[in-house]
Amino acid sequence: MFKTNWLIERITGQALGQFSQKHIFAPLGMQSTCFRENHSLPIKHRATGYGHFPLRNEGPGSDQFDMGEATHFTCTNELELTGDDGVWSCIEDLALWYQNLSANRLGQGRPELIERYLIPGRLLDGASTGYAYGLCVGTRNGAPFIDHRGWTCGYVAVCEHYIEERLSLFILSNTSRLLPWEYTGRLRAILRDESKQPSTPVASVSSYILSKMERACVTGSYQCPENAYVWQIADVEGRLRVTVNGLDEVELLPREKHTFLHP
Repeated sequence: MFKTNWLIERITGQALGQFSQKHIFAPLGMQSTCFRENHSLPIKHRATGYGHFPLRNEGPGSDQFDMGEATHFTCTNELELTGDDGVWSCIEDLALWYQNLSANRLGQGRPELIERYLIPGRLLDGASTGYAYGLCVGTRNGAPFIDHRGWTCGYVAVCEHYIEERLSLFILSNTSRLLPWEYTGRLRAILRDESKQPSTPVASVSSYILSKMERACVTGSYQCPENAYVWQIADVEGRLRVTVNGLDEVELLPREKHTFLHP
């Protein structure tokens, strides 16, 4: 993403946030969407994020601690990003952005850019990654759809869009305790008569069932040497849940015995 920022600034003389505001957000009427390039500037109608994690009770000089009972804590985000986690928006503006995938107002109605935007990447063996330019791409009941999910600092979001039907489903939450994709699955089942279909994107459907012993083998705490993040994996009623730095809880989906995806 930093290369993208650098290229846009070099070609246009504008930072990515300025360029996006002038050529994307404003033309589409997205009045409550922005890149947060200055953390000291207020964001109108911003909701406070709440993480759900246990309070650590660690004794001085001890490597043992009691995680205690999980509770909600206020999460703060003072990052100044123009890439991952950097866009602040709302339901109404997201609807405008997804509408543009069908109408392509920014491209004067021409379909070429949108078609290219939705082409998924390929691995070296030619297999599809199921991930295009920032969006998961797949089909359900033969209908093409795009999807993305995200979470950071207590905020959780899921966006689904069915291209041919021009149907969009959005759920935004300011607590990491809520798993909104479970609710979009229920909505989709009603609107598209998919009561027997999985509630996760095709690219994220679990294809392997872990035994109780296999789940026990992967539970625990893991530290990433690249960024010092601590991943905690727990077995919750037969489903693996992971928290990163004790903040955001999501489900791990097993693809193989030692291979997992997260929504």
